[in-house]
Amino acid sequence: MANPAGNNAAAGDLAKTSGIEVISRKSDATGCAKGDVVHFSTAGLAVKATTSGTQADGYGVALEAVAANADGRFAVGNTWIFVVADVAIIPFNLVKVASAAGQVQNSDEPAVANTTTYTSTETDAARDYFGKAVGRYIGHQLEEVGDPTDAASDDIIIIRLGL
Repeated sequence: MANPAGNNAAAGDLAKTSGIEVISRKSDATGCAKGDVVHFSTAGLAVKATTSGTQADGYGVALEAVAANADGRFAVGNTWIFVVADVAIIPFNLVKVASAAGQVQNSDEPAVANTTTYTSTETDAARDYFGKAVGRYIGHQLEEVGDPTDAASDDIIIIRLGL
């Protein structure tokens, strides 16, 4: 996992010390690593996030490594936190769970025609754009103020959880 020169943040570290929302939950049978994006099952268990999760499940980020079926702490809400980028991401874009479970990727804006009627494909694309959003890419460490740079694969980046 990469960091720009001089930065020492790790996935799962908090990027701000205020406005933090943390909950305690039990992990599912697989557990998760510090910095993994998780979603919460209907049983309330933290599950390492995959592309099948949605905002309705609720997203969070593991603040510590959590063994299978063990209790752990997870950042939720509008918390700013470090995670791993799976692919290139443009600053301020929405991010969703990547094909590499627990990591994030750019959430591409859907191509929807400017019309008064929408196809089911367009409706589904718009739903998924917001419904699968984990948060918004802010920048790398020390880029919270100023000009953030694009993230590359395996970069440690700051996201703000939620829409």
